[in-house]
Amino acid sequence: MSNMSKKLVLSILAVVLTVVALGTTTFAWFTLTNVAEVQAFEADVTAGEGIEISLNGLDWYTTITTELIEEYLFDPASSGYLGANWTFNDSTTEDGVAFSNIVGNDARYIEFPLFFRSQDVDTINWTGVELSTPQTVTFTVDVPSFTYRTETYIQGDPAVGEIEGIDVSDAARIAIISNTGTAYTVAYEKAASTANTVLGGLTDADLTNGGVGTTGSVNYYYLKNDVLPLGAEEVTVLSTITDLGAGQTVLDLTENAPTAPYLYTGNLTVRVWIEGWDADTFNSIFGATLSTSLEFTGTNS
Repeated sequence: MSNMSKKLVLSILAVVLTVVALGTTTFAWFTLTNVAEVQAFEADVTAGEGIEISLNGLDWYTTITTELIEEYLFDPASSGYLGANWTFNDSTTEDGVAFSNIVGNDARYIEFPLFFRSQDVDTINWTGVELSTPQTVTFTVDVPSFTYRTETYIQGDPAVGEIEGIDVSDAARIAIISNTGTAYTVAYEKAASTANTVLGGLTDADLTNGGVGTTGSVNYYYLKNDVLPLGAEEVTVLSTITDLGAGQTVLDLTENAPTAPYLYTGNLTVRVWIEGWDADTFNSIFGATLSTSLEFTGTNS
């Protein structure tokens, strides 16, 4: 296999950010009364010839299996343990490192590290990504009148009282943050479409829309609570891309002593969250399944 085309493939085939709503009150955002269960988490990380990968920098594999990732996330002895009562809420970040939720600092997101070592590859590029769901969900409007995107929905009207086709993956984000060499932070969200609004990288953006909130979840929050979420007048979110193109460099491997079995080493962090300011972050996406896949390619600089 050519040294220039070694691939590392991470297939999270069914991230099952399955979120179960425990309460009966509907809000625009996830709350602490809603519990996210990450289950049936299928993730195989496969390394090409000469490259090994690890979740802890100690145990190395050519393939990281689903079982290993589940153990990392759900074993109380693991450094990445989510916790027995882990809850998923409205999470947002300006840099991909420091997270908060819309009403405080207690953010919930999925995070796991990937360590790399190689005999002859010194750069890791992010070359493939997918965010999808096997099913969309329907949201029954429970306020008198609500504008979602461009259409107005009326509570109790059988014809226009339900919003169909809400896609949990439209609200999701994936960020790759390097921990070795040059600092890279590359974040991805799905491209804009008639069914998806891209936040991109808002900086001090005003989402108040004259005091009623921009269409989507912010306006809905206002209609439910008669007040806008704190900070809506000055929202900053992490810059994202919607297309990796030919690949985005996410990690420079550090060169070790020439006598080392693996000349190059390094690590990065993968974070997956539901963006709290996204127009599609409604409770209706609770129970949906978010599928993600990542592909990394090792090259020489």
